[in-house]
Amino acid sequence: MIPTVLSIAGLDPSGGAGLAADLKTATMMGAYGMTALTTVTVQHPGAMEEVFPLDAGIVSAQVQTLLQHMPIGAIKIGLIGTTAIAKALIQILEETPIPVVLDPVSQSTSGGNMSHVDDCVLTQLLQRADVITPNTDELPRMIGNLHADEWASQNQTALFYTGGHGPPGPITDVLWLPDGVQREWSHPRIPTQNTHGTGCTISTAIAVGLAKGKTTLNAIDEAIAFTHQLVEVSAQSRLVAHNGPLLHFKMNK
Repeated sequence: MIPTVLSIAGLDPSGGAGLAADLKTATMMGAYGMTALTTVTVQHPGAMEEVFPLDAGIVSAQVQTLLQHMPIGAIKIGLIGTTAIAKALIQILEETPIPVVLDPVSQSTSGGNMSHVDDCVLTQLLQRADVITPNTDELPRMIGNLHADEWASQNQTALFYTGGHGPPGPITDVLWLPDGVQREWSHPRIPTQNTHGTGCTISTAIAVGLAKGKTTLNAIDEAIAFTHQLVEVSAQSRLVAHNGPLLHFKMNK
């Protein structure tokens, strides 16, 4: 059985993040990738210039036709764009048991605001996800006043905090599972500016693991190892001067 992943996300024309990074990740990890476009952005690795969300009906039609005609082992959701798109996805996902990994993208690495989704609607979508992957900036909006373990238990959703945007020094990633299990990974921070698309990559890598039938813990363990190795190999080459993209094809070297 060929593992398959559907990425519901935005277009980064520079190829570093969004759908492009998701497809590259799926391919390098041995899965067949599919895409449903939510937004068209005007950006390059150094700056987010403009964001153009699609009509929610167009997004919904893309996802529904793939669910009807393609085998989908897991779904990764990235940049949503609008509340209307989020509502459409909630309605669709309520009707399918396919595992969902949600990367709650709200800002670009360069600081541009990319998504405008009502908090109440976002909470409903988060509750449908099997795994969410917030970074340091995104975590407070996701869990509010709750402790991370409480949030995971109440929402029956695995919460995987990615620590790459945290303070200087070693990176610590933390997973809270709904059953109360907590796991931490610590690894050295690689001195590199070539990290554009890291969040997209690790969330898609988790989705690939779930599509292969791995447990959440094992899928995340594999995704961390893949992404860390990718950052290492990408640090050795420079495509642009600042905030360069990950170089997925280097994993073949």
